[in-house]
Amino acid sequence: MSNAAKLAMAAIFVFLLAVGFWRILSPDLETGKRLAANNCGTCHDLTAQKHHEKGPYMWEVFQRPAGSLTFPYSEAFLQRVKEQPFVWDEAHLDAYILNPESVIPHTRMVEKKSKHPVSFQEISDKSHRRDLIAYLKTLR
Repeated sequence: MSNAAKLAMAAIFVFLLAVGFWRILSPDLETGKRLAANNCGTCHDLTAQKHHEKGPYMWEVFQRPAGSLTFPYSEAFLQRVKEQPFVWDEAHLDAYILNPESVIPHTRMVEKKSKHPVSFQEISDKSHRRDLIAYLKTLR
């Protein structure tokens, strides 16, 4: 094999490696949409209709101050945002999706005693959280 052929093969390999890493590092909005529908859509409206369901609507959630909607939030939620206000940025969404009680202790979102058989647990896979947050950012 000539040096030019070896160089071309090496360039192709590097290109494919870079594309593979890019796919791994870039969010997948379709996966995020499915995760939102399956994990959030059970209790939250994901549409521009902005209807409150069991939880507040998710439209325009990214960069929204926590607790800023007219919604009957739990006392735990209201106390947390009163003491330590925050906005739903990537860091807070990521922490909440990983472990809601680490952000809002005693949040209703994870209650198991409710009549509804589904309560949010967590999304432990970092790439899935990344995909979900990327999708939530599109809800504008």
